[in-house]
Amino acid sequence: MTFRLQIWYNGITCRWVRAQADTPVYRKVAWNTIHSIFMQEVLHEIF
Repeated sequence: MTFRLQIWYNGITCRWVRAQADTPVYRKVAWNTIHSIFMQEVLHEIF
């Protein structure tokens, strides 16, 4: 993927995610997902 296309794609994805994120349930699920992925990365770095 070219850099410009990547930015364009990310912009659309961000907009879509923001639109979805208006629902509190989605927010909670998204946060939990991000948090668990983040924790896995951190633990992987430590150990």
